[in-house]
Amino acid sequence: MGTDSVERLDPWWVTGFCDGEASFTFSRSSKQVALYFSVKLSASDRPVLEQFQEYFQCGKIYEVAPRSARNNSGFTKAAALFRVTRHDELPYVTEHFDRYPLRSQKRNAYKIWRGMVEIKRSFRGRNKEALQELALALSAAQPRNQSWR
Repeated sequence: MGTDSVERLDPWWVTGFCDGEASFTFSRSSKQVALYFSVKLSASDRPVLEQFQEYFQCGKIYEVAPRSARNNSGFTKAAALFRVTRHDELPYVTEHFDRYPLRSQKRNAYKIWRGMVEIKRSFRGRNKEALQELALALSAAQPRNQSWR
């Protein structure tokens, strides 16, 4: 999709939208910690995610299949997920939010997550203990995440 076909998003609108809809999170597998910035919307709002992908000039969009109700959760509709996870692309995200800061409580989670990005960027001499401490702090800062202590 070329820049002519997409209206350029206002950076403050991006920040405001992300204050409500984005996630700054991680996953842990064995000794590896993977960082994620993501926005998940209903499948019908995929064009918004395409604009995000164009705006950040990185990331991928994934289709999320609908799910039937389960014992611990209800039915979910089809969705689309914009996600940035590559360590060489995460700086595009941090540059935006450093320049156009979040205003909600999510700003605290972002600050912790950003510290994790910085640790991951310094590939040699990574401080695994500091990364682990920040991961615990990020889990505690986001009520939907469960701490892994």
